[in-house]
Amino acid sequence: MKKMNMIAIAALFLTAAIWGLSYSAQSEAMKSMEPLAFVSVRYVLGCLVLLPFILYKRKKMEKSLLIGGVICGFCLAGGE
Repeated sequence: MKKMNMIAIAALFLTAAIWGLSYSAQSEAMKSMEPLAFVSVRYVLGCLVLLPFILYKRKKMEKSLLIGGVICGFCLAGGE
C-alpha cells in the first residue's frame, strides 16, 4: 500500500508541475500564434500522447466508452 501511495503522490506532483509549466508555455506561444491555432495544436498533441495508450488498451476497452469519449471530444472541440 505504501508503494501505491508514493506513486499517487508522484503523479499528483507531476500533474501540478505540468499544469504550472504550461501557463508560461501558453503565454509565450500566444505571442506568435492565433488562439485557434494554439488550441488546435494542443488538442493534436494531446491526442498523439494518448494514442499509444488507447491502442494498447484497445482490446480491453468497451465500445460504449470509446463512443462516449469521441462524443465528448467533439463537444470540447466545438466549445472552443
